[in-house]
Amino acid sequence: MLQGEIDLIEAAGNYLKVQAKGETHLVRLSISRLLERLHGELFLRIHRSFVVNRTRVQEVRPLAGSYDYSVVLTDGSTLPIGRSYRKQVLDRLSD
Repeated sequence: MLQGEIDLIEAAGNYLKVQAKGETHLVRLSISRLLERLHGELFLRIHRSFVVNRTRVQEVRPLAGSYDYSVVLTDGSTLPIGRSYRKQVLDRLSD
């Protein structure tokens, strides 16, 4: 699997669910260890449980009545942006 084919990485206990090309693969690795191996400009950690491929981000939406945001991916999935990741995510996506 090529890095550019990865859409989303989600923490699942001691595993990661790596979604790529419509398939889900389980990998026994922490998110931080996987991020060390991935191209830093292509991937963005948006939450303690989620890493997304920046090219798959369609938009960032503010959540009504709060200071929280979510990311909408090109497949229509909506994922939360963690508060501790908010500034980094908004800065990197505005590049």
